[in-house]
Amino acid sequence: MTNSLFLFERRSVAAIMFAAAVFLLAGQAVADDKPAKQSSPNMFDQIRMLQDQAKSISDNWSIEAMRIKEAHNIMFQRNGWTSESDLFALNLINDISSYGPFDAQAREGAFLRGLESRYGFSQGQLDIVNDEMRNESMMFTMKHFDKLMPVALEAVQAKAAGEPFTPEMVARWSQQLSPVMDEALEGLDRVRSKIEPTMDESQKEIMLKDMAAIQRRHDHVKTQVEKWKRGEWTPYDFGVENYPEYASVIGDYPRPGAVSAGANVPTPEQMSFEAARRDMSQWEKYVAEFVNKYECDEKQRNAANGILKDCESEAAKYLAANGEDLEYNERRAKESPSKRKRAYHAKKADELRRPIGKIFDRLCRRLESSVLNRDQRRQLAKDKSKSSGQGKGSSSAASGSAASGKTASRTSHE
Repeated sequence: MTNSLFLFERRSVAAIMFAAAVFLLAGQAVADDKPAKQSSPNMFDQIRMLQDQAKSISDNWSIEAMRIKEAHNIMFQRNGWTSESDLFALNLINDISSYGPFDAQAREGAFLRGLESRYGFSQGQLDIVNDEMRNESMMFTMKHFDKLMPVALEAVQAKAAGEPFTPEMVARWSQQLSPVMDEALEGLDRVRSKIEPTMDESQKEIMLKDMAAIQRRHDHVKTQVEKWKRGEWTPYDFGVENYPEYASVIGDYPRPGAVSAGANVPTPEQMSFEAARRDMSQWEKYVAEFVNKYECDEKQRNAANGILKDCESEAAKYLAANGEDLEYNERRAKESPSKRKRAYHAKKADELRRPIGKIFDRLCRRLESSVLNRDQRRQLAKDKSKSSGQGKGSSSAASGSAASGKTASRTSHE
């Protein structure tokens, strides 16, 4: 069951890989609850092989748990997963990570304690969630064993040997596992449908927020997976840049969001804003964060989504006409052997992306003027004023909130 948390919460290829590993390492349910005829002839040999490979990791779990927590914290901050629901998920995952992969009972207990604290679940409700998550986890793993096991085994072997993951490895994993990502989310929704009839209104309200946060993380990582399939993964994507096995290779990867010495470090919300200015695939995530931050009602959210669709349509038309040139220049900016040519193509790519940023700025203005009510706009003004004071001297054009800083950004770019 605990591996389901990784499947449904972190939503990355590495997470799904680790989820499979945890289940297979500790999952006697596979052996006890499924007839042998449903198992491939060498399934249990593969499980034993995985267990053997993982022993060196689990024997030093206190150190590994510390590194895993650091990676989780980096990932959530870097991706702008900073809402209350996101932070609940982060803390819960970190609590579970305190226990080694063989300690399934302790991991399960940590998960259930987290749900009890978050939702105020009764013992009966906890039993429903626990049973349903176990069933979904077992069915998912059995159904996709042939996809999960090769990835889990390769990843655990590399980890046990102290070797870093490579873009080529992650590309293979992404190709292998991306077809099952949505199915994992569907399993979580089935669990929700079983527990929801027993919940009161306050519990349902919290779950609605948490499910929306899960969906946002899921959608973000699906976008990342498409990039990883092309071999564009870096250790920063998994938050593992401080792991010792990457020390000798981390210099080969571009550092994300690097800032000059002495400059203020952008907040996660600033990073989210700047990412959205450059990449329309981030717009849906940004709008979701905006309406959540200002606690918009259903009518406001519908209006925000309408504005989003208008702007996405405008940007899609631009990319249909200029996307090939943009892709070419971005590729040459990375691959050209000449530093001068890389700089030239990077400049051209920035020029081609500028209209996308301007469309996004218009989206932000429309959200502020057409979606928010008077009290929400007052709060927005306070957020801008506060972040302006905190961000004085920052090299970032964005301010320190998900909905602020757009005035400064528009002034610098338009």
